[in-house]
Amino acid sequence: MLRHVIDWAITDWALKLTALVLAFLMWITVRADEPGQWSWDVPVRVVNNDAGWVVSGQPVPAEVTLYLRGPYRELLRASSDLPEIIVPIQEVRDAHEVLQLRSNWVSLPSGTDQVAVVDLLPSSVRISFDRVITHVIPVAAPLLGEPPAGYEMIGDLIIEPVAVRASGTARAIERMDSVRLPPIDLRGVRSYDTVDLTIDTTGTGLIISPRTVRVFVPVGPIVTDTALTPIVPRVRPQQN
Repeated sequence: MLRHVIDWAITDWALKLTALVLAFLMWITVRADEPGQWSWDVPVRVVNNDAGWVVSGQPVPAEVTLYLRGPYRELLRASSDLPEIIVPIQEVRDAHEVLQLRSNWVSLPSGTDQVAVVDLLPSSVRISFDRVITHVIPVAAPLLGEPPAGYEMIGDLIIEPVAVRASGTARAIERMDSVRLPPIDLRGVRSYDTVDLTIDTTGTGLIISPRTVRVFVPVGPIVTDTALTPIVPRVRPQQN
């Protein structure tokens, strides 16, 4: 009996393997169109369109469990491009708001038209906001090194404008006593120079206007006392 089984397995094995693969694919195809239900933990992202407020931190909770129902084929596509819940904010009414999540806030990938949102747990999120304020902050331009030998600063540094408008949360504004420009390297400056510098706002959480500041760097040759002494021409005395 065992001999017959072995003979059957090794006879036309390639054809039998192909038939087995085709049967498996047909089963998968039929199974893929059957309805099913899956769940994932997906992130919550807040899109704030109210210019008078900024979102403070992550929503609570930052992830919720999303339950979907649909054909297995489309659920598999959704799992490969995991959805997220996008909470649109058009107008902020309070510094802390609790919003009920909606099924149309779930961003499903393309090709999942038959997938439906069954539930969201928890069904609400808490979002905190900070009000945006605007202050005028002075601009500071640090200097690096000294002018080359034979040259010196012949006047004060001039910054235009001397102050900029900074918009952000009260906490962010309070941390900024001044807006610092990138250091100006004097080691290669040999003349009255003009530099346009862009204010780096990375990590400040502030919106600065204007972003570009012009700095006038007054450098010139060192003038010695001898050079300032007037030269009096010698006049040969007249002889009688």
